Amino acid sequence: DLHSFPTRRSSDLVVAYVRAVLRASEANDVVGYIGNRVPVELFHALGLMALPVYGADGEILKYSREKGLCPLVDATLTYARTDRCPLIHSSRLIVVDDACPIMAREIAGLSGKEVHVYRVEDPMRMELLIERLEHVYGRGFDEDALNAAIDESRQLTALTARLKYHSDLDGRSVYVLEYYLNFLSVPERFEVLLRASRMAAFSRSEEHTSELQSR
Repeated sequence: DLHSFPTRRSSDLVVAYVRAVLRASEANDVVGYIGNRVPVELFHALGLMALPVYGADGEILKYSREKGLCPLVDATLTYARTDRCPLIHSSRLIVVDDACPIMAREIAGLSGKEVHVYRVEDPMRMELLIERLEHVYGRGFDEDALNAAIDESRQLTALTARLKYHSDLDGRSVYVLEYYLNFLSVPERFEVLLRASRMAAFSRSEEHTSELQSR
């Protein structure tokens, strides 16, 4: 039940996923990513449609052939191998970080799908990823665009943190909000978070801080 979200309709955020699926099915600029260390800002700077493609639905595990893998890795692999995830299907490239070595190893071993492993300890990790993205999508890298995307990401993180730690939104609502924001464009994320901030109740200290910052 998403009734606690200050959106136009209770289903706004769920619809974001459906819209992303429809948009991705007709696009050739989709990049899927797995892992919190993947620099998603780089995808936005290149004008790509960046979507998380890890498996979050346990129902898919009834089709699994694996044993001994954690549910997240197992579900992601099963979605990819059975071609039951439209976002994985639409991704020309999947970027996975190696913070979870098992996830990185298994995703890199997928057949029929181009995968790039973003090695978090590699000092050349950004250069290698940029080169791969330029090759796959034919987009030129622009450092100013990356800096702008990083700045937007920081603003979105601050807005989300304010709702998460200082508003009356309950934990589950914030979790669902954070998840579905991934399927919105950056301008849409700002719209949703600013609308939520206007309608949520905040602690007095946070309201005072916000007033000072807005002056």
